[in-house]
Amino acid sequence: FFESHKSRKKAEKAVNKPIINIRQKTRQCGNCTACCDGWLKIVIHGQAVYPGKPCPYSTGSSCKIYPDRPEDPCKKFECGWLMENSPLPETWRPDKCGVIVLFSFTTWQGMPVDAVVPAGNDPSLELLEWMRQFAVAKQRPFFWRENGNWSGYGPPAFQQEMLEKAKKGINPLESFRKT
Repeated sequence: FFESHKSRKKAEKAVNKPIINIRQKTRQCGNCTACCDGWLKIVIHGQAVYPGKPCPYSTGSSCKIYPDRPEDPCKKFECGWLMENSPLPETWRPDKCGVIVLFSFTTWQGMPVDAVVPAGNDPSLELLEWMRQFAVAKQRPFFWRENGNWSGYGPPAFQQEMLEKAKKGINPLESFRKT
């Protein structure tokens, strides 16, 4: 169903985290503001936020309007690390690992599709291998950005669609319909 990733053998050596690591305690953002720091393209109270332009309400370690933040996109946003029963390892908080994982960002041919968005860093080989194993175990494709290019992992037709989008310079975060 899923083709192997080109860096699979190298990454497999680095993986030491379980694929499914359901946690019982509730995680908190702490000082992480990756979702507000301009890595995601959003609009807050009419203010555009995008790479290079963080949210005007972010202090870099918290939100100035947290109690009064808007429902959409702030309260509705579901960080993959922060979501209830997140399978992501504790150490992969976005400000620590440099990427934001968005589980079920969209669907493709009826399957949930996850996204790995840079938040200061390209995803590590360890994280990509973990995502690959998760994708195989859960039968769900994912896409990520590395060295400025988007790639996809999943069925050959999904990978082909990602390749076509990349050739056209289309950002999959904007071209796939969010669920």
